[in-house]
Amino acid sequence: MPSATILIRTLNESAFIEKTLEAIQRQRFRDFEVIIVDSGSTDETVEIAGRYPTRLLHIERERFTYGRALNLGCREAEGEFVVLLSAHALPASDGWLDALLEPFAAKDVAGVMGRELPRRGCNPFDTRGLRRLYSQAVAGDIELDESGIGFGAANGAVRRSVWKQFPFDEELPYAEDHDWARRVVASGLRLRYQPDAAAFHSHNETYGQMRRRFHNEAAAHRLLGIHGKRYRLGSLLLDALLVPVYDAGYVVTRFESPRWALYAPLRRWAMDFGRYTGWRGIADDAGFVEATVGRTAVRMVHRLNRKLSDLSPMLVRWTGKATQAIHPKHLVPSGVSRDWFLPHIPLGARLLDVGCGHGAHAVTARPQCELAIGFDQSESLLGIAMSRTKDNEGPPVAFQIADAENAWPYRDAAFDRILALDILEHVHERSRFLSECRRLLRGNGRLLVAVPNRDTSWRRRLRRMGLPSFSDPDHKIEYTLTELEEELVSAGFRIESCSPVVYDTPWYGVIDFLGGLTLTVYGKLVPWKSRAAAEAPEESNGFRVVATPF
Repeated sequence: MPSATILIRTLNESAFIEKTLEAIQRQRFRDFEVIIVDSGSTDETVEIAGRYPTRLLHIERERFTYGRALNLGCREAEGEFVVLLSAHALPASDGWLDALLEPFAAKDVAGVMGRELPRRGCNPFDTRGLRRLYSQAVAGDIELDESGIGFGAANGAVRRSVWKQFPFDEELPYAEDHDWARRVVASGLRLRYQPDAAAFHSHNETYGQMRRRFHNEAAAHRLLGIHGKRYRLGSLLLDALLVPVYDAGYVVTRFESPRWALYAPLRRWAMDFGRYTGWRGIADDAGFVEATVGRTAVRMVHRLNRKLSDLSPMLVRWTGKATQAIHPKHLVPSGVSRDWFLPHIPLGARLLDVGCGHGAHAVTARPQCELAIGFDQSESLLGIAMSRTKDNEGPPVAFQIADAENAWPYRDAAFDRILALDILEHVHERSRFLSECRRLLRGNGRLLVAVPNRDTSWRRRLRRMGLPSFSDPDHKIEYTLTELEEELVSAGFRIESCSPVVYDTPWYGVIDFLGGLTLTVYGKLVPWKSRAAAEAPEESNGFRVVATPF
């Protein structure tokens, strides 16, 4: 097996890949293999790579992240050390690989970072930055100081045994190498900078490419909780206004082409607008007006409706519609929308209502059941539930305190029907939850599930603007129908039927607020939302599913 694996990620790198592979083949150190992870190149990259002794791996562009591509290559690598090299990073000498691997002689060295030099034709601003960073740096430990040399996957190497302990984060859109370095150093291992392992690496990007790169960097930094101050709106505006002036002066004093003075403000705008959208989670293709004025308008509508919806249960109590603070949807005439599950509960059924809350569903279903049990972990909600069952005619429901996250206190195959209405999305361990449902259901039983739909137009708009899109901050997940089906199948259920709930209007809070004031108006608006969802099921705010065990 080779001592080292050189891992190169590619996407349409035909302009650079041949020179990079030629430089690799000229290395004095020969005990290596080359793996290329391509993410869907449409130019001649793959064909060119095929002319050299390489192993080619593929990753779908839709699934690509830098971390996922690196992990794929590292899993397939045979070398003790994995060299991470950008396709457009050109080794500067035939001793590059020797120098990059030399610090690994110390057993506590987990990774090595080589020097980066500007490529010919690099813009003067990136050239200035690379020279400032690397010109005075000497070989030694990397401290991961924000202003100093870090660890990167453009011209670096990792010890494969360490990678097995600390794989790259596959969810980060950028900075996966920085995150890896932080975790490794925190474990007590060292990273080294090796200036003799130099490679020419710089970016002459279009404005769109530059914006996306800084967008992804800011998005990753937000996830990692670093560099927060630099992404404040005031800081970004100052940077966009003042730095181009400094850059223009630099161009003049260095006698660079005047075109770079015109390039400077556009470059800085692309960088700072990318940082603005990335830090705030705004879509990377959002225009300026959409990302500023549009986002503000969407956020105002979203906040207003959340506040109004939260007020509606209190309005119900304050206006005397109920003695408890409950949502007005539970006070409209039976059958309008909420009692969809009743036709799926046969007479004489044994029913369990999981996460029953204030008991509305179990109380409604009780008259047609031999036995109805509801459990919840909230004592206050169960207090409301018990008062409801006393106020209703017919046999009472047995309400109990239990936690849906843990094993449930019932024997196997004890129930014909289980209600899991608006509860699954609140659960961390959903596989355990569904396993308990499977255990408690009889062979011909049914699981009745209601969960939120995360893929309506309004939810997509919220996500595009970087705003919270879940219908409840406590939700751990919201679903597409495909995701729900996959989760149920993995737990031993198949979907027997699926129906929409109500239309996911951004003005849901206004409607709920009106319900707190007048049930007459609310009783007309709720059927409208139901009809609209039936006509456009993809815009329903949730899914109502009947699932059967297999």
